[in-house]
Amino acid sequence: FLHDAAGHGLHMHSGPGDDHLTRTLRPFLQRVLPLIGPDRVRGIVADQEMRSVALMQALDTVDHVGFVTLGRTPTPAQAAHYEVSGLFLPYRRDPATAAITHWIAPARIQLHDVRQNQSWLAATTLVLDCRAGLPGRLIPVLHNLRAPAVPVALPHQVYVGRWEAQERVFRDMRAGQNLDANYGHKKVRAANRTQARRRATLEQHQQTWTQRVATAQRQVHEATTRLATQAHKAQQRHDQHMHQIAAWQQERSHAATPTQRARLAVRITRRDAQDQIQQVRWQERQRRWVAQRDAWQQQLTERQQRLAQIRQALQDLDDRPRYDLDLEKDDLMTYLQIAGENAHRFVQEHYFAGTRFASVDEATMIRVIYNQPGWVRREGRYLRVLLQGYRDAEVQAAVVQACQRVNQARIQLPGGRRLHLEVSPKVLNC
Repeated sequence: FLHDAAGHGLHMHSGPGDDHLTRTLRPFLQRVLPLIGPDRVRGIVADQEMRSVALMQALDTVDHVGFVTLGRTPTPAQAAHYEVSGLFLPYRRDPATAAITHWIAPARIQLHDVRQNQSWLAATTLVLDCRAGLPGRLIPVLHNLRAPAVPVALPHQVYVGRWEAQERVFRDMRAGQNLDANYGHKKVRAANRTQARRRATLEQHQQTWTQRVATAQRQVHEATTRLATQAHKAQQRHDQHMHQIAAWQQERSHAATPTQRARLAVRITRRDAQDQIQQVRWQERQRRWVAQRDAWQQQLTERQQRLAQIRQALQDLDDRPRYDLDLEKDDLMTYLQIAGENAHRFVQEHYFAGTRFASVDEATMIRVIYNQPGWVRREGRYLRVLLQGYRDAEVQAAVVQACQRVNQARIQLPGGRRLHLEVSPKVLNC
């Protein structure tokens, strides 16, 4: 349902039970805003179902349209992530004791959607409700009203006003109309959205695990290549050392003096020790790289098994048909109910303004005003309606004033006659 700030119903959208506001609100607004006129829309106030990082990020890009919604009550750990600008200031007081019951402060918070890998910096109005005592309950109101001239309390006041402009309207409509009824049980064939979402999720998982399998294959290949390359280099170094030692031993056997033989013996010993050290180091690196390769090989096997399971699940999905309720009749009845509610509010605003009936619910108006008996007669170009009088003087005065305003409006009926309303000054016998 889309209502204006005064509570008038503007538009309605019906969807299947598995639909959600986060998927339907943006297309809904794209259809409705051009009809209303973007210059006449100042902002959107929605309930907690609007809490979606992707949706708020998308709405933030709509020019000249602000939005306000209520955030989740944070835990102490989550409350620490709010960046408060300044101090909490007194906001509301208890009318009886004048004690401060609410504190308010502007803030901001970085919202994250791990599944969609998205984040958005939300402006926030923090309201601290201390009616139950300190430390109080923190109420975050999320919005995109970042202009410096916007009062800090405006987002909270706008959201609280939604209860009067929308929730109260629903409550009044339920009392006077059969709002919760289902009209028509005809079913139509529709796309199997459950299977489609399941397929989309599996395809996304298939893409993810395909990339993971490719990563594991690359790591196994790189580890195997590195092992082979380093083993070849280690063998080359060992062969060079052995060749050098053999040459020195040959030279030592032909040395002419003991000093030369002793010097060559030292060289041979050092080079042999150096070769043994390099062999030990190579064996350590080899064991480490083999362990890494085996670990990646195990991950590759597990990821291939997981990918095979996902592909099998995709193959097992069946395209069973799905049937939804045909909402055409229900939509029509709901629009008629909105029209009835708007007509009721029109009567209150234009004919009962300034009286006690200006803000009563529709059920009371039906019982006291709309179902009031009377007489109807055609008289020339007028259709005269005489209502039964009321015993309550205040009600009588309000209805008399409303009849005068109707007559001043010079309402012309579809048949061409002009409506003239009167109320009897006393209670008559029908």
